[in-house]
Amino acid sequence: MSLSQSSFILKNDGTLWGCGANGYGQLGSGGGSCTTFTKVIDTVKLVYCGYDHTIILKNDGTLWGCGYNNYGELGVWDTTRRSTFTKFIANADDIKSVYCGIYNTCILKNDGTFWVCGYNGEGQLGLEGGPNQTTLTQVIINADNIRSACCGQYYTIMLKNDGTLWGCGANGYGQLGLEDKSNRNIFTIANSAPGNIKLVDCGEYHTSILTNDGTLWGCGYNGYGQLGLGDTDNRTIFTQITNDIKSVYCGGNHTIILKNDGTLWGCGNNSSGQLGLGDTTNRTIFTKITTNASNVKSVYCGFDHTLILKDDGTLWGCGNNGSSQLGLGDIDNRTTFTKITTNTDNIKSFANDHSNIPNIIKIYDLKIGYVETLDTNNFRNIPVDDFEKIKVLCVNQNNTHLNCLISFDKKQT
Repeated sequence: MSLSQSSFILKNDGTLWGCGANGYGQLGSGGGSCTTFTKVIDTVKLVYCGYDHTIILKNDGTLWGCGYNNYGELGVWDTTRRSTFTKFIANADDIKSVYCGIYNTCILKNDGTFWVCGYNGEGQLGLEGGPNQTTLTQVIINADNIRSACCGQYYTIMLKNDGTLWGCGANGYGQLGLEDKSNRNIFTIANSAPGNIKLVDCGEYHTSILTNDGTLWGCGYNGYGQLGLGDTDNRTIFTQITNDIKSVYCGGNHTIILKNDGTLWGCGNNSSGQLGLGDTTNRTIFTKITTNASNVKSVYCGFDHTLILKDDGTLWGCGNNGSSQLGLGDIDNRTTFTKITTNTDNIKSFANDHSNIPNIIKIYDLKIGYVETLDTNNFRNIPVDDFEKIKVLCVNQNNTHLNCLISFDKKQT
């Protein structure tokens, strides 16, 4: 998810390139807006976008930020904006991943601890309320055993290794999935969420989760039909939407899904053509995108624009281009995916890319009767009934037998 009006691509050589809005210095270029992808900085490992701020993790493990900083979201102990990338001052070591909200930044460390800074007016930092934080501060309550997280506008969702989902912050539309519309200032378990969750993504006020069996669920704001349920009614509990999904990506008020057969589908706000359907009509159900949307490798959703990276390495975009966030050298919106050619070679990933989530290794043991999941050095058990049962005979050197399945995201290995 990104609520940004900017776009970034990270190339295989570690260079970061950006275009689009730069009114607060969020491109990190030190200058004005860029109408085509422009090189910003070298030696970058990962990049993450908030609304008007950008965070990068460098190859040496250091964390740097630029852009809007009125609430301390850059972690530099002040509220001064930065137009070039500036190093975080404290507690920014041993980082596994980063998550950006509209005015806040969260990091997950390799030791499993969760740290936050920035705006806390709705309780989205999970610190029992209190003031904004201008430096990274550890979250203690219910912030253990974390696998991944995601930030919407003024709220934060975390997925734990035991498969449970927890949220804090704004909940006026039910986006925390807590069966009510009351805000939370500490992480609170969403009992309406299904188990066996693969990933979670957040829009402005809606939340999407994908389970390991390919089923999509959603809750929260649905005024544009972004939940894909055929109506515009909000949901305060996670509601099943569709299945056979490989990945899900949330923009501000639109949602894009990539199915297992490689097709791309979208729903929700389409006022700028961000669904790539050739028009500006909203959709309340997922609608297949047929123009230039084949062979998709990964997707990036900005607030109201969408980028796709294809298997052949080409980059395509549609939607709002008022700040040149499509990198096409102009400010004209596009209602179908249009090829972006300037400085778009050798792309590794987008900002906030789902492909940065570690693969899960699952083993189903017929003798023991459960599945072990290996996810970045963390094991957990999954009930056998929730897992596909395929017999694979493995024989170790001691000639003892184990019937099991080893799977990377349901692909038999």
